[in-house]
Amino acid sequence: MIKKALIMIVAVLILTGANVYAGNGDLIVNGEIQLGTGHLSTTNPNGALVLNAGPNVDGNAGIWFRKLSVLGDVSGYVDLMRITSDGNVGIGTTDLHGKLNIKSGWGDWITLEKSQDNGFWHIHNPQNGDRLEIGYYDGTQDHWGYFVINNSGNVGIGTTDPGNDKLDVRGRAYASGGWQTTNADYAEWFEKEEDTGAGDLIGIDLETGKIRKYQYGDKLIGIHASNPSIVGNRLKETDEEMEETHTLVSLLGQVEFNPSQVIIDGRIVKTVDGKEVGILLSNGKIFIGR
Repeated sequence: MIKKALIMIVAVLILTGANVYAGNGDLIVNGEIQLGTGHLSTTNPNGALVLNAGPNVDGNAGIWFRKLSVLGDVSGYVDLMRITSDGNVGIGTTDLHGKLNIKSGWGDWITLEKSQDNGFWHIHNPQNGDRLEIGYYDGTQDHWGYFVINNSGNVGIGTTDPGNDKLDVRGRAYASGGWQTTNADYAEWFEKEEDTGAGDLIGIDLETGKIRKYQYGDKLIGIHASNPSIVGNRLKETDEEMEETHTLVSLLGQVEFNPSQVIIDGRIVKTVDGKEVGILLSNGKIFIGR
């Protein structure tokens, strides 16, 4: 059957003026081949269909797959896939930067389907194109926000919008090796009644329940944080938004402080009215929260 088909192709190509000749048992065509609906296959159980690209002298060698804009007119087309002679693959793009290059608008770049059920994973390009998103279709509906990385390099797990945070996790997180940081204190946001500066002693005004720079009669709670390692009670997207109504106060750990607001008795650091703040460390910070 293949032999008959090739004979017919050769006849058509000769009639249409194509440069066709045979060499060493091969069919060689210097021109175009147009086929109707059908299959190109081998009857040899160990056979293979091989498409050989050129040696890439001018950078254009490869195997190209295109969709014609008008049937039979090869001058108008859309590039679908390209395999270069270097082995790089482009889908939806001819500008290749790596071994696999995929370009598309809104929709899935890749889907990974399971054989056990109707579920599949999306590697997705959202409509506004500001992130890469991995979601899951369970056979009934899509679930988004499993994993996101936006154009700023911020990562979201359990959310589609990590915002300004390098890592935004919505849900429980566990680390068997623990979380490590170069900073050394835990802080929380407290509603404020006045502005304070980094290193200020912070007290709670027992009449208003808001924090302020420590005064006689206040409940001493900590020190205005400068760069804490762990932060609690953040209610808004950014620190700038929180600072409009709240102050970040270090409650536990090694903290920088304002020496003019304390009395140092050996290694014991106290307020001017005698309340213990913490212990002065060799690095010049106070350890608070003991």
